[in-house]
Amino acid sequence: IKSGMRVIVRADFDVAVEKGRITDDYRIREVIPTLRFLLQKGANVRVLSHRGRPGGQRVPALSQKMIIPVLSKLIGRKAVFVKDPLDKKLLRKRTDTAEILVFENLRFWPGEEKNDRIFADSLAEWGDIYTNDAFANCHRSHASMIGLPRLLPAYAGFRLEKEMKALKSFLHTPKRPLIVIIGGAKIETKLPLIRHFL
Repeated sequence: IKSGMRVIVRADFDVAVEKGRITDDYRIREVIPTLRFLLQKGANVRVLSHRGRPGGQRVPALSQKMIIPVLSKLIGRKAVFVKDPLDKKLLRKRTDTAEILVFENLRFWPGEEKNDRIFADSLAEWGDIYTNDAFANCHRSHASMIGLPRLLPAYAGFRLEKEMKALKSFLHTPKRPLIVIIGGAKIETKLPLIRHFL
């Protein structure tokens, strides 16, 4: 990574919120090592993420704007909210800024979940390199997960690397007896994994 390179980081900021406040910042904290590494190398960091299932509509309660104060505090540096990644005027204004840019919930645009090439192209204009640190979304065929890595040189972040190493040890060299604890609210996304482990 050269100083001034624009690095898009696909994070997993689908955090728990109650009454408009983040109640669990674990997923934000997990991305901090990757962000710090990139910042130390002089990269201009752009963070993409989503929250909830707004179905391609703008749902204010699911905005990523609430991530800004938490991320800024954790990283010790001001983060700036980008309301619309498709805004070309904003792209020209902020394309080379060294500020940490955090983009609005990607699922507010139908192109994200449809893995739309034009949407992915627009996102790619913000970066020179793509880093995936969103382990919980790796199974999704969305524009920010599989479209972007086809357009930019792509790498794994530290969290994704950690999760992959853990999975490798569970799947290839498990210490027996083995207990697997699977969490999450959506059982339909867990059943295939449970069957695989069985």
